[in-house]
Amino acid sequence: MSDMQIDRTYPSRSAAARLLAEVGERVSARLADRLAELDLTLAQLAVLRRVAQAPGSSQQAVAGGLGVAPSRVLKLVDELEAQGLIERRPNPRDRRRHQLHIKETAQDRIEALRLAVEAHEQELAQTLAPAELDTLVNLLRKVEAAYAPPPSKR
Repeated sequence: MSDMQIDRTYPSRSAAARLLAEVGERVSARLADRLAELDLTLAQLAVLRRVAQAPGSSQQAVAGGLGVAPSRVLKLVDELEAQGLIERRPNPRDRRRHQLHIKETAQDRIEALRLAVEAHEQELAQTLAPAELDTLVNLLRKVEAAYAPPPSKR
């Protein structure tokens, strides 16, 4: 067997990273397709989730939580603001910064987004027994913790 051929007939510890990357890419692509129907991207979804989890966060805090450059979040927030999903509000303690909030008028789109993500989760869940899904989620959380971005220095 050459170096490029992979024997998939038995479990291999060396296959874990590759499988995680390949499956993650396919699962992400399916979610991206669902989001495209709502005129959103995976990156925009990530920002919306952060803002929904912590209303009033600054763009810098969102960037730190996502492990991306603040300039990237600035562009995403601009796009989401143009779509009427997010609004910037003045920070009462620091006029140089803004707080990010989901717009009240965006609730219908946010609900459609929630339903699309839920359908995606259900599609994935159907491939596993409930106990297997619990095990998978717990293992992925462990890997996620090991690969978490370093804390922001701000």
